[in-house]
Amino acid sequence: MKNRAMVEANGLLKATIPLLAGMLLCDAGQAQDKVSIDRTFTAPRTATQDVDLLNGKAAVSIDPNLWKEMRPPEIDRRTFRHVSGHGYAVFISEQIELSLDQVRQIALDNAHEAAPDIRIIEEQRRRVNGTDVLLLRLEGNTSGAAVTYLGYYYGGPEGMVRVFTYTGQNLFQKYRRDFEDLLNGFRLKE
Repeated sequence: MKNRAMVEANGLLKATIPLLAGMLLCDAGQAQDKVSIDRTFTAPRTATQDVDLLNGKAAVSIDPNLWKEMRPPEIDRRTFRHVSGHGYAVFISEQIELSLDQVRQIALDNAHEAAPDIRIIEEQRRRVNGTDVLLLRLEGNTSGAAVTYLGYYYGGPEGMVRVFTYTGQNLFQKYRRDFEDLLNGFRLKE
């Protein structure tokens, strides 16, 4: 019995070593991207309110108990505030067809306008509700405040969508789960 357990453990170790070696040979970003694409992200069950974008071609499902709209909606921009008052979400959509790389550059250009010292902390491709998006986490200083942005960015034939959240850098870990739940509500409609 003891020998059989040792043989099984040895076999498991032999099978695991090449996998671990392969992960060590690629950089952290590549490993993170591979893991992210293999996993599909979906909205939580509490996300019961749809916010339509791109004239109904896309939507973000939000938890209405956590997110409240701040001002009357504009045609291509919606702004929400976390019920705690310290987290924000912005949905921007345009019907112009752009590639994901173009949307990424627009997001970075706009972020640099708000915070000239902005830097990318995290970047990965994700599959969210069947749609490929780019996740960006950015950090910088705007008006003297250290802020963190976390967003999903989409570009395709339907148009361009930027769904991003933000808060103070000191509060980001507190809000990250709620931010990701909101972001995971993004989807294209059929």
